Amino acid sequence: MKAKIDQIVQLTLDFYAKLPKKGKPCLDKKEWTVLSAFVLQRPNKGFEVVALGTGTKCLGKDEVSINGDLVHDSHAEVIAKRAFVLYLIEEVYKAFEGQENTIFEVTQPKKVKLKSDFTFHFYSSFPPCGDATIAPKPDVEDLSEPLKKKAKMDIHRTGAKSSLDTISRSQDVYHALGAVRTKPGRGNPTLSLSCSDKMAKWCQLGFQGSLLAAFIAEPIIPQTIVVGNSQTSLESLNRALFTRFDLDNQNVTLAKTELNFHHDKDELSCDASLFWNPLTNGVIVQGRKQGCIKKHYGTTKAQSQLCRKAIAVAFKRKFEKDFEGIKTYQGLKAKCRQSSDFYLPLYNALNEKFKLNNYERKEKDEFSLIS
Repeated sequence: MKAKIDQIVQLTLDFYAKLPKKGKPCLDKKEWTVLSAFVLQRPNKGFEVVALGTGTKCLGKDEVSINGDLVHDSHAEVIAKRAFVLYLIEEVYKAFEGQENTIFEVTQPKKVKLKSDFTFHFYSSFPPCGDATIAPKPDVEDLSEPLKKKAKMDIHRTGAKSSLDTISRSQDVYHALGAVRTKPGRGNPTLSLSCSDKMAKWCQLGFQGSLLAAFIAEPIIPQTIVVGNSQTSLESLNRALFTRFDLDNQNVTLAKTELNFHHDKDELSCDASLFWNPLTNGVIVQGRKQGCIKKHYGTTKAQSQLCRKAIAVAFKRKFEKDFEGIKTYQGLKAKCRQSSDFYLPLYNALNEKFKLNNYERKEKDEFSLIS
């Protein structure tokens, strides 16, 4: 198993190293970032990277847009997942078109599933922010008791804020295990869930997202989730993704790698997030396409291919006949969820579990998909 894990990770690290330097940290400035990637394993053909992302930044609640034109969350796990969704959209489309060079097979009208013996693996160079990051340091054995202020330096900590922080500012609550958290932003709080919370959802609902759930017969979930960095605790990772919500681990193998990412944590986090898949690539800064000028803010010239609106428009164009008359993002999401065989029951059950942690997402994104 270790040899397989090392192969997946080394492939990803080598692939990243060959990408252009645009969007990468500057080592002279002691910048760092997180790297995440999806790796496909084809039968008898080994591994290949199919989606990749980097990043550590997130827009504050005062910077977000309800028009779907900004990438609010640019953490590596989220960037890689969005690049992965674009890759899957193309693969589903090819399957419906009858092309053979696709990872999917059509099982019934307008439904596909991953071909037999095809599997995905997910790698991230650092544990997902939030609950998975809270882990004992080597000299601490037990985190079951409330965390006292005097034990502050005895755990690896997270900058993500517990939803309970608005109720209590005590140290015990701030690093309570299992809490739902939101990411810290650029000087002000964010509305974005921590990567631990997002990945917990994806491990149940599928990494394909809500739109593609309309066409995919069962959730797309990696067979292996591999995390790097010495701070990684598999116990904390398992708690964050599964046990704190009493969730099924979906036969996912959690693994830790000793292979190091050379842009690992340093003094200054890189502002840029780069993304790649076989169809497209780019760099995001402050939620927009890198290099866009201020007069283009709010226009398509500033939009990254990974913003909500761009992904929704790309999806609707591919499957136009299935969504005739639908003109808004919320309308499209609702139709896709209702068309899925699995999504809505799982989605509703997860929302109830998150409400128990004093978190409830209020979806406000309602924008037109008409150009």
